[in-house]
Amino acid sequence: MILKDIEHDYEGLQNNFHIIDKDVLGQIMYELLRSTASDGCIPIIISLGDNTINRMESRGVYVLDSVNNRFIYLFGAEDHKNFFNKIDKARSEANISTSLIIGYLHESGNHRVDLNHADTLNHLLDLHGNIHGEYTLLDYTEEINFPLLNEKFKLSLLSWVIRNAGVKL
Repeated sequence: MILKDIEHDYEGLQNNFHIIDKDVLGQIMYELLRSTASDGCIPIIISLGDNTINRMESRGVYVLDSVNNRFIYLFGAEDHKNFFNKIDKARSEANISTSLIIGYLHESGNHRVDLNHADTLNHLLDLHGNIHGEYTLLDYTEEINFPLLNEKFKLSLLSWVIRNAGVKL
C-alpha cells in the first residue's frame, strides 16, 4: 500500500496493519523452540487483535506444531476472558502498545524462568528489521489449564513483539 496524501494519519493507519507474516513468525518460533527444548519451556503466541499476524485472522493463543509445520489454535479471548484480561493488564502496566506477545509456558512444578529465551527471541526479531522485542517478568505466575493436554502450565515471562516506527519524512 502506498499512501500519497501527506495529511493522512499514518500512525493510526499503521496500527491497523499486521505486525508480522505467518511464515516469518513460524520460522522465528521454530528457532525459538530449538533453543527452549532442553528445559521443557513451550513458547506460545498470544494475539490480542484480529489480523495481528498476516494470514492468521483470529485473536487467540497459538502454539507451533513444528513436526507438521502449522500453528495450533489453543483458545480464544471468548474461551478464557480472565487470561486475556491479565495479559492486557500486564501490557498496560508495561506501557506497551503491541497486540502480539510471545509467552513462555513451563510445567506447573518448574519455577525456573530463563531470560535467555527472551534474549534469543529479541535476536531473532532483530534479524527481520522492522520488529523488535521487549520482555516483562510477571509479578505473579499465571497458571493455565489445558484440558486437551490434561496438564497445567505456568506463565511468568512475556515477550512483546513491537513493530519499529517507520521512516519519518
